[in-house]
Amino acid sequence: IALFVIIGFLLLNKLNMSGILNVSSKSSLFAFFGFGLLAGISTCAALVGGMVLSMSKQWQSIHSDKDTTYEKLQPHLLFNAGRIISYSIFGAALGMIGSKLQISFTFTSFLVIAVSLLMITMGLQMLGIRSLRKFQFTLPKSITRYIANEKNFQGKQMPFMMGAATFFIPCGFTITAQGLALLSGSWIQGFLIMFFFALGTAPMLLFIGLSSIKFSS
Repeated sequence: IALFVIIGFLLLNKLNMSGILNVSSKSSLFAFFGFGLLAGISTCAALVGGMVLSMSKQWQSIHSDKDTTYEKLQPHLLFNAGRIISYSIFGAALGMIGSKLQISFTFTSFLVIAVSLLMITMGLQMLGIRSLRKFQFTLPKSITRYIANEKNFQGKQMPFMMGAATFFIPCGFTITAQGLALLSGSWIQGFLIMFFFALGTAPMLLFIGLSSIKFSS
């Protein structure tokens, strides 16, 4: 898969079309939607998709009396709705913060470098580089214990809350989008950047949810 991705990128570069893979705070909203689609088939599928699968059994037990696939899919729809709404609101907040910071070109450069190093580090950790495991970015143990306890997620509104909380999961694509929302310096642009990014991740996560329902059946 990686080989095909590299060949595809080189082909786009030869055709002077590699710009469609690049995003900045001034990129079109369609570019951020595409960026979300790319995230959805990679890191979001691994990180957030894993969360969806781990909770699917409990969600299905709560909605076991439902007859149609659409009714059983409701927790997954709520999960993605929570993601999109949360990302949009926090994106607007990041844009507002960016407008107050009066971000300079130097700060922008350091932020891009920092995000790039973070993505490289997380990628090497995923490859199993032992020396980097001590630098893993994880939530406090008290929070992970709460999340691990299935009894805390028995309410029908919990899929929405869990989806909203995924904004804080350290993912390279998400951190990039968040950084660009901050650099936009506009709450409207920050809102739209994160809205279209989250919207792009939704199809794959919904596909994972639908797959879990079908396999369970």
